[in-house]
Amino acid sequence: MSSTKFDVLWSPSAADQFIKYGTSLDLYQVEKRRPGHTYRGTAISDDFCAVHVATNSEINLIKCVAWYPRPEPRNLLAVGHTNGKVVLTSFGNNEDELIGKEFLHNAKHSRQCSYLAWNPEETHLLAEGFSERYRNDPCIVIWDVFASAGTDMSTSTERSRISTNSEWGVVSKPLFEIGSGSGDTSTSFCWFVSESKTFVTGVNNRHMRVYDLRDLTRPHLQNQHKGVLGLCVDPLSDKQLASFGENQVSVWDLRSFEKPVLTLPENKSVVKISWCPTRSGMLSVLCKDNNVVQLYDIRHSVFGADVMEPALVERNIQPCKDSVISSFTWHPTHENRLLSVTSSGEVRDTVILERIPMMWSPSFHLTWACGKKTVDCVQTDLSRQHVDISTRMYNRVKMGYGLDSEMSSLDSVGPAIDYESHLHGLWKWLFSIKDYLNESEPSSILKNSGIGIRGILQVEDSEASKNVFKSWIGVDSMVNQGRNVNQFVSRERSVVLQLCGWGREDDKFGSLKSLLENLQEKGFYEKAAALALFNLRLKQSLEILSHGASRSQDHANLNAVAMALAGYSDQKSTLWQKTCSSLRDQLEDPYLRAMFAFLTGDRQNYKDVLESDMAVEDLVAFACIYLPDPRLMYFIDKLTNDLKSAGNLDGIMLTGMTAEGLDLLENYIDATSDVQTAALALVCSFPHAIAQDERIQTWIDSYRKLLDRWRLWHHRAKFDILYHKSDPGQRIPSQVFVGCNFCGKSITSTSTMIARSTGYRTHVGRAAAYKPRVTCCPSCRKSLPRCALCLTNLGTASGTGVGELKGHPSTVKMSMFDDWFTWCQSCRHGGHSSHIQNWFKDHSECPVTDCSCKCMKIDSLGRVMGRESTAMVLVPAT
Repeated sequence: MSSTKFDVLWSPSAADQFIKYGTSLDLYQVEKRRPGHTYRGTAISDDFCAVHVATNSEINLIKCVAWYPRPEPRNLLAVGHTNGKVVLTSFGNNEDELIGKEFLHNAKHSRQCSYLAWNPEETHLLAEGFSERYRNDPCIVIWDVFASAGTDMSTSTERSRISTNSEWGVVSKPLFEIGSGSGDTSTSFCWFVSESKTFVTGVNNRHMRVYDLRDLTRPHLQNQHKGVLGLCVDPLSDKQLASFGENQVSVWDLRSFEKPVLTLPENKSVVKISWCPTRSGMLSVLCKDNNVVQLYDIRHSVFGADVMEPALVERNIQPCKDSVISSFTWHPTHENRLLSVTSSGEVRDTVILERIPMMWSPSFHLTWACGKKTVDCVQTDLSRQHVDISTRMYNRVKMGYGLDSEMSSLDSVGPAIDYESHLHGLWKWLFSIKDYLNESEPSSILKNSGIGIRGILQVEDSEASKNVFKSWIGVDSMVNQGRNVNQFVSRERSVVLQLCGWGREDDKFGSLKSLLENLQEKGFYEKAAALALFNLRLKQSLEILSHGASRSQDHANLNAVAMALAGYSDQKSTLWQKTCSSLRDQLEDPYLRAMFAFLTGDRQNYKDVLESDMAVEDLVAFACIYLPDPRLMYFIDKLTNDLKSAGNLDGIMLTGMTAEGLDLLENYIDATSDVQTAALALVCSFPHAIAQDERIQTWIDSYRKLLDRWRLWHHRAKFDILYHKSDPGQRIPSQVFVGCNFCGKSITSTSTMIARSTGYRTHVGRAAAYKPRVTCCPSCRKSLPRCALCLTNLGTASGTGVGELKGHPSTVKMSMFDDWFTWCQSCRHGGHSSHIQNWFKDHSECPVTDCSCKCMKIDSLGRVMGRESTAMVLVPAT
């Protein structure tokens, strides 16, 4: 392997040029590669090739190179030698007067040049550093290359000190010297971009100092640290800089310069670090004998938080496969473009692709970007049933999903459940159990709306189910002989059947006859026929199938199914049994398959029926009729666990709003992100047994914030009303109240209870004599103040009452705005709001005798709006 160390530099002024140097300086031009065309030069990437333009081999012993930051003089380079001399050079026939100038500090002992740095703004300044110590010689010298070349030197007093050796043309006296008399060394240096006269340097391998050229007597900032090599300032943030030492990289903030704000340990010794000039917070690190460049995105790091892990995004870039990287450089203008060179001199041009972030805005705009460019922006069509759950939740809100203040039926949930069938089972169960609680007797086994079927079947005082034999209904007695079917009945099973919709003829809650008629009206002939068959109504089941076949072409095959069922035989070995068992799986409808499974399957466990794809409520109702207690509970437990683990909302009817129900909702949210349904379902039922579970409040708060992000303020307010109505514990107490002058207690604290205890019913349009009077403090019984105009005691009952509007019960206000308390903030006089308004239409002074307060003119709003406003404070009556 060659012992020559190669380095590369992009041109700061020409975007398509770079140099590679080791023992000589080589200039390259970057050209675009085109498929099918021959190209000159060497391929440095899949898209570009490097064409060699010129070579400068006249300079030997190259230690470091700095490229002049401006386009003119063209390709001007400052080259530092091992003996400390600096030479300005270029390529080709460049006849600029600066070319060939040499700078050598007038010292008795030659020292090696460790770095060169052009000032990015005041480009005539060139800094040179020395890493060797010798007596009183400075460690940093700053040359003024323009003044040294014969330009006007009268503009600076410092330039008058420059002297030139007329024989050799070597400038020996620098513009500034730093560290003279102390014998210091300097190993790293960097100018600040926004402050052109300031720089930071690493001194003596243990100090970091910030200097200002206007005052070099002492450093403006300094600290002591062992890692002061490779100092570089972030070109996009002058407050942030980085350095390294051995196998550790440190990130510094000038506003907190005592210690590093971030430390990055490395496995090997660090040889170079550099900030990306086009990407904020992107730090690149190269370690010794390594084939990758490590990139650290520190924009989201929590600086100064010792107890927290740094939030870093780390990437490894491997430009040259297995070759060891000698050095690299960032392109000054092209985004994320890195040029690297291996120890053998191979150059590779790499464009680092950004991770593509995506943003889903609350207004349903999907945007993704690459680097600084927006790649695409898509707006979702809300009129379509988009797959994304956020769009569906937004559409549900617009359709009134779950925001009816009464929430007494499926209609109040909104039409959202019509096109999202997986929601139907949840809401049907919640309203079914609520209706049953409203109509059931106090001695019912149901005590709250949070119970589920599993809880109903496991109540403490439950009795064993009775085994009964039922015969087929509507079948001839001769045919019906020997065909009795074994069923089970109990009080708990009857409740479950009612809640599942499978009522009996004598049920108060609903009858089987009405259920079958309702299913046929909706076109669910298969389900209606199956339910009739499961209730041993074979003849009615055949009639339903025939009726469905005649009503719709979509159900034309039901006649064939009816004919097959008409030949039912209970003998297991008959041809009918064997034929129906083989053809059952060819039916697409799950209820038709379940009908044949019921007639041809095993009558002991009904496995084929219970494993069908019927609705959960129908499976549970069938099991409650035909399974004994041990098998029934095993089936219910297994079905509950399966639905809960899958996050299926139909499982709520089994778990209820219990801890298991919350686990099911959690799995549902994890799978669908539908926090809307969970929040509304909990608010609708709100069982107090699980009200303390923190998941409930999390889902409700998340949904409220989601409505706020969509700017659906009115819908959010309706949700809050529904929430506070369902849970009285969430009601916010009054923050401001009217206090009694004597005892200081609120005069409204018990007025609502007084109104309720009197059985108050107001009637719209009735005389005011029917309104209760609350003219004294409910605590101390002292009279309330009098109105300044009518001289009657203030106070009427506040809140709402039950009244009649157009012959129907209605909720009305117990006190109108005319009766509100009103008083002036200055003189404290007031009265009924209607009286005060009428007074200030014609007057500006207080109505109280001997009071000269200009109440109307005190209020700035009153002065602007004149007679349309008052300076009074208005509060509801007591």
